[in-house]
Amino acid sequence: MDTIQTNTKRELAFHYVLISTALILLYTGFYFSQPIITTIGGAFIGASISSVYSRFADKDIINSFGLLSQPQKFTSEESAIKEFRRKWHMYYVNRNKGSYVWRHIVVDFSKATIPGYLNTNEKNENPGGKEYEFNVEAGVRGNKLITIHTIKGKENLIRIFPSINNEAMDGYYFGFVCLTTLDNTRLLGATILADNSLEFGEAPLINDPELMKKLDKRWYEGIKKLNFDLMATPSGLLQVNVNDE
Repeated sequence: MDTIQTNTKRELAFHYVLISTALILLYTGFYFSQPIITTIGGAFIGASISSVYSRFADKDIINSFGLLSQPQKFTSEESAIKEFRRKWHMYYVNRNKGSYVWRHIVVDFSKATIPGYLNTNEKNENPGGKEYEFNVEAGVRGNKLITIHTIKGKENLIRIFPSINNEAMDGYYFGFVCLTTLDNTRLLGATILADNSLEFGEAPLINDPELMKKLDKRWYEGIKKLNFDLMATPSGLLQVNVNDE
């Protein structure tokens, strides 16, 4: 990505010099009535415009154009992420006061405008009711959607939805989350991405036993349809085959 950005800046600088030279030649040709100089200036402008057009037709330049001042961002092919440019509800397991709970946040990628880049700043409440801000970047690699959450510039949470192309079951995606919990411990747990909140609501902290059980079951059934063995090891120490009844 850094190489693309460096090359793009160099090309833009080159075209700036080329067009400036062409304008000087055109002005000189007209002022001194020198058709040859005017023709050369016109040729310079034509070459620059043609080059710019051909380069910006390239997908790498399109994807990086809005990112010249934003290095090290999580970018993707626009065709792979365009379906995610909308509002989503994210549910995920967390730990609060020694107990596992579900959390909910809203992530609205419809506000992201840079091609090839999903990014949004959102607000939520902690269990004490205090509001905080967080940033979410998202990208697609192959058949996987990955989201990276940061709070005050520090990475706090990563999600991976491992099978997005064949998994959009009733507007839900199912995956795994790695995070620092509310109890300041590390956790690898369940997460659900939904295009609506009708089933599970929008409370920031979900600790109702029945609703938590409903979320648990919904995630488990979704992962089961993907045919993943969970936590597989050669010794079978941690392995869970979700297809075993």
